[in-house]
Amino acid sequence: MIFVDSGAVYAIFDKKDINHEMAAEYFKANSSKLPLIIITPVFIECWFLLDSRLGKYYADKFLDAVQSNIFSLKEITYLDFLSARDIEKKYKDIDFGLVDCLSFAYIERNKINTVFTFDRKHFNIYRPENFKILNIVPC
Repeated sequence: MIFVDSGAVYAIFDKKDINHEMAAEYFKANSSKLPLIIITPVFIECWFLLDSRLGKYYADKFLDAVQSNIFSLKEITYLDFLSARDIEKKYKDIDFGLVDCLSFAYIERNKINTVFTFDRKHFNIYRPENFKILNIVPC
């Protein structure tokens, strides 16, 4: 399983994004091999970014990808929310956003160690309880 962050999704769609080529290449090479997990808060964040920056066409293409299960949409739980609040308190000096904390909580609960993201700052700082470091891709 690969957890997908909103920046990676956005970079796949936006040809002008600095990370587009790397994101598109990684996506093409891996989208049929392993489930690409996207949680509801990230899903909403992706849709909003695509719709507001690139327009309805790209936002709809993203929705089509989720509907086709190219991205596997997963729900967060109340326990994820509680865990996210604990993470937020533990890392209060870092100022992680709510979506980041919910992502970390979901990753930890589901023992996912690979994250498709370009947000190396936050994902390199966070240390899950069940393994030492997250494998951030693409390298």
